[in-house]
Order: sequence, then structure tokens, then C-alpha cells
Amino acid sequence: MSERNTAIRSLHDLGLAAWFGGSLMGAVGLNGAAQQEGGVGASRDRISSSGWAKWAPVNAAAIGAHLFGGGGLLAVNAHRVATQQGVGASTAAKTVITAAALAATAYARILGKKVELASSTTPTTPRRRPNIRSTSTRLGGSWPPRSGQYRP
Repeated sequence: MSERNTAIRSLHDLGLAAWFGGSLMGAVGLNGAAQQEGGVGASRDRISSSGWAKWAPVNAAAIGAHLFGGGGLLAVNAHRVATQQGVGASTAAKTVITAAALAATAYARILGKKVELASSTTPTTPRRRPNIRSTSTRLGGSWPPRSGQYRP
């Protein structure tokens, strides 16, 4: 009799959906709205940074749920990974893709924090926003697809 592992699968899938969906909405919706309503420069960056800062704890929980669910699925399917042809290679590929998505998400957060600090209203803030913005924009298109790469 096969086990469904519904709770673990749900954590894995819902975590991935929230991670991917939130990242995509932020990259398109939040940043687009900040551009439209905030104009240019520090005002736009403050609006965008505020939204991303509010999303960060939810995103962390989504990533945690996805990773916990993925680890649980790996544990309950360890026999398949070890013995069934192709499952080990598929699992390794999914792990590499997830690691790339985690790295891209972490890097995007670091860049976002730099934009937040650069757009701060404090007088001692360094003004290096344009370089950060262009790097962040290029990265913005890359991390949602990496986080939504698979479904076992």
C-alpha cells in the first residue's frame, strides 16, 4: 500500500507556490507600482523597499515550508532515490536548481537591502543606487523562474 504523504507534499507545494508567486508579484506588481506611483529615484526605491521588507518574513516562511516539505519527501522516498533508475539523478538536478533559487533569492535580498539603505532619508547614506538598481533589475527576472522550476 502506498502512502500519500499529503501533509509533506502540501508543505512542499504550497511553500513553492508562495515563494514563486510572491517573488513574481513583487518583481512585476510591486516594483511596477512603485515605478508608476513613486516616480524616479529615492521615492520609488523607498516604496518598493517597504513592500519587499513586509514580504520578507512571509517569503522566509514559504521557503522554509518548501524546504521542510522537500526534505520530508526525500526522507519518505529514500528507497526510490537509492534504487529506482533515474530518480537519484532527477533528485540531484532538483536540488541544484533549488540551491540556485535560494542563492538568487538571498542575493536579491542583499541588493534590496542596499537599495533600501541607499534610498534612506538619513544624511550619511551613500548614494550608489543606480548600479544597485540595474543589478537588481537584471536579477529580478531570473529568480522567480528558478524558484518555480519543478514539481516531483
